[in-house]
Order: sequence, then C-alpha cells, then structure tokens
Amino acid sequence: MVVIPDDEATLLGGNWPLLSNRTAEDNPHLRNELGQTAHDFSQEPGTSLHPGGGQAVAFWEDSLAQIGDPAAWSQLEQLAAEEATPGAGNSVTNTAWIANLRGSAPPVAHTADLVVQKTALPSVPMPLTHTAVLTYHLTIGNAGTITATAVRLTDTLPAGLTYLADSSGQTPTSGGANELVWHWTAIPTDTSHSFVLSVTIPPSWTETAVNTVVAATAVTETNLSNNQATAVTQFINPYQPQILIDAVLPDGWANGDGDEAVALRNVGRVPADLSGWVLRNGTGRLDFVLPDGVLLPVGQVMWVTNDAVAFAAQFGHVPDVALTASDPAVLLGTGKWLNLSNSGGSVTLYDGDNTAVDTLLYGTTSETPLGWQGTAVEPFKVGNVGLEGQILYRQRDQRTNQPFADTDTAADWAQSMADVVNGRKIRYPGWQLEEFFFTRKVTNTAVITLGVAPDNAFELLQTELNNARQSIQIETHTFESIA
Repeated sequence: MVVIPDDEATLLGGNWPLLSNRTAEDNPHLRNELGQTAHDFSQEPGTSLHPGGGQAVAFWEDSLAQIGDPAAWSQLEQLAAEEATPGAGNSVTNTAWIANLRGSAPPVAHTADLVVQKTALPSVPMPLTHTAVLTYHLTIGNAGTITATAVRLTDTLPAGLTYLADSSGQTPTSGGANELVWHWTAIPTDTSHSFVLSVTIPPSWTETAVNTVVAATAVTETNLSNNQATAVTQFINPYQPQILIDAVLPDGWANGDGDEAVALRNVGRVPADLSGWVLRNGTGRLDFVLPDGVLLPVGQVMWVTNDAVAFAAQFGHVPDVALTASDPAVLLGTGKWLNLSNSGGSVTLYDGDNTAVDTLLYGTTSETPLGWQGTAVEPFKVGNVGLEGQILYRQRDQRTNQPFADTDTAADWAQSMADVVNGRKIRYPGWQLEEFFFTRKVTNTAVITLGVAPDNAFELLQTELNNARQSIQIETHTFESIA
C-alpha cells in the first residue's frame, strides 16, 4: 500500500510523469486483480479532498469486497481520515468525504457461487409394500465469477435409508453418521455436475423422508442461500384406508338443495371401514357423521347426501348414505347436513381419529382449509353452461378411469382450464360417467358407400331405400366453405 498526502508536491505536481490528482486523465487508479479500475481519484472527489494540508486517506484492507465499506478507508493509525480537520461540505466525522472518496457504486467482488438442486422420484406419495428404491437427482454448479476449488457435496440421509448406488463416477466418502460426501478439485464458472443417487427404504418406513444436501468450497462465497437443497418424499402404508373426496354437488337442482351431495372414493388397496368418519363444512362448521358399519370397497364410489328422495329424483339412483331416507337400502348418517354455500366454501373429510384426510376448496371464498394449496376449484364457465347443478369432480386417468394422484390443488379437478385433455369438463346429476367413461369399441365387417350430394344423392338414397326391409338409419354430414 502507498499512502500519498494530498499536498505532496513531489508526486502530485500535475506534470507528467508525476502523479496528479488535478485531472481525471492522469489520476492514480486503484485497480483490481483483473486490471479494472476499482476507484479513480478523479477531480470528483479529487477537487473535494480535505483542504487541511498534510492529511491523507487510505484503503487499509485486503479484499475488493470491502471497497464499499467506509470503515475500510478510515483505519489507518494516525492518518485516519476521520481524524482530519472537518472541511466545507463534510460532516464532523468526515463520513461524506469518505463516502465520496470510495465512490457511490463499489465494484462487484469476484467470488464463487455454488448452486445446488435436488429432487426426488417419485414426487407423489409413495406406497411401500416391500423394500423399495428411492431415486434422487442432484446437480451442483458454479454461478460465480471465479473457479470454486476443493468442493464438497454432503448428503445426510434420513435414518433408515441406505445408500445403494450413484452415477457420479466417484465413491462417496463418509463424513459422519448417514453422511455421503462427494469431492471435486475444482468447478469452473458456468459449469455443473449432475448425477443420480439411489437409496433403499425398508417396508416398515412410515415417516416422511426429508433429505438435505449441502455444498461448500475453499474459496470465498458471498451468497450461501443456494448452497443447499432439500427433497421431501411422503410414504404411504398401502394397507391403511386411502379415501378421497371424488365429487361434490354444492348447488343442487332440488328445492332447498336437498340433493346436495359428496362422493367418496377408495383409492387404496384394501376395503375401508368408514364408521364414524366425518364430513365437515368449513364455513358453518357443520358435521355429518357416517354410520357404523359403512364399508367402501377398493376402487368404488360412495354417494353421501342430505335427502335421499331429492337425490334420487335428480341422479336416477338412490345414494349410499343420507341424513334422511325412506329406502331401507340407504344407510342413515347422524349430525347435521353441510348446507354447502352455492358461491364457494370448503368440504373436509375426517377419519375416526378426527384427522383431516382430504379437502376441497371451491368457488369464491376466503377460507384457507388445512391441507389445501393454491386457488379454489371453479365451476366450468363457458357459453350458456349453467353453474347451478354442476358437479365438481376429479380428473380421470384415461387408461384406468381412476383419479390421478392427489396434490390438494385445483389442478386435480376436471373443471381445471389448464388441462385441455382431462380438464375443461362439466358434469350434471344423472350423467353416468362411470358406465360410459371408456369409448365403446365395436369390431365388425361392413360395406361403406360414400355419396356426394347433390350429384349422387338421389341414386344412393334410392338404392338404400329399395334394399331396406324394415327400417333405415341415415347419418349425413354437411361441409361448408367459410370463404
């Protein structure tokens, strides 16, 4: 470091080759390791250097990252700038002078910046029936301006998970209990490494696996917020009941909305005993309790309603459970019916231990039910489609006619505008979705005759009419040119 008083006549005389702080062209420059100007002692602040003769200011640190710190310009024993006699335009402690001298926009320090990403597959809740393999995708990169050296990537596996293999090309070392450590001598700027890590999970696992990976380097990093990433995997006991709210009719057609209904579906692997389970209206806190002995088979749907007679009049069949019913085939629940809001609200299903199992948020509402994420499900609105009587229902997998994995979001539901195949759908009471979901396929041998009207219409129709013995079915298509 060279410290030059502002009245040093030998060096600051203003004539070449002497140094000068009189003009910007030949002023001393503070340069970084790349030869770039970190600070230029130009006429501004050159002309505002402290007028007290013999005083000096100096940068007394060893990192460009500190160039913007006023304290770095004032820690120089007896020559501290803050000890100089205050001059015109400067505060008592010369803070303004120091700030002016160091510049208003300090240069960006050159550092490494490690970035870590981690995802787990599958990303949906995972059933465990035997020892399974969980796969993680890991990526480590350097978004900084200098090479990161002596890089370590440490993955701490949750207790119970066991390392199986990885595709890094390395043999990870052990950094401690359940720790896997990968090493890189250097990761240059704009360079990344990706690999797959496989671990095994015992069938007894019933917890949620929270797995965090952390990166570190021997060089300086100023941004540590992206040095770690966490993947969360939820596991399901397949032999526990897995019930979803499959459909909801919040605004019925019957007088007084007696046909309001909720459909429950068993998406698990075993029949479910729903004795004592509860449907709750989030707005009115009304509870409808399912009766003892109610069983829901695997893959089947159960309709629960207020008034069994009103429900049957709209749907064409009796419900499975109702608050009031005259048909002995309908099981009777207890408590109060939900009285769902036509404009919006929520429905939550609770098991016998009063644990929330599934929820639906719909319409316009300020409710924030436990377990739901994001915006509410909206009825399908297009053209003359009526909102009254619409059944909100889950999207179906085209291959199985079963719901997709539950994400507790509006994207699960068939009214979603985001999915042009499985969404943008409407449903009303009486529509036999389950029976007619799959397209009917018929294989037969037939003779097809194509006739173009009007040139061939008479001859073709005359022939078919003459051949008919009892009845004839005719289907015609009209093609028009929009030009």
